[in-house]
Amino acid sequence: MSGHGSDILATIMAKKVQRNKESAVVGGVVSGLAQYFEQDPLLFRLGAVFALIISGVFPILVMYLLAWYFVPMATPTANYTIDHE
Repeated sequence: MSGHGSDILATIMAKKVQRNKESAVVGGVVSGLAQYFEQDPLLFRLGAVFALIISGVFPILVMYLLAWYFVPMATPTANYTIDHE
């Protein structure tokens, strides 16, 4: 099987959730999820706060701590600039 469908599948399989230390507020879990879904981290942070309030803090806090432990930290990306003179 080849073609467009396999390209999409390969892209999905290559994409992984990773904690984002660069834009982390606590452990980088929420910003990593936002990066995975290509969304603004603020939306995910607001959703996390809403979930904390609705759930009674403990369940979401436990899930966050488990994700903090099990989700790997993203490898830092080098920002190289090329000077064209």
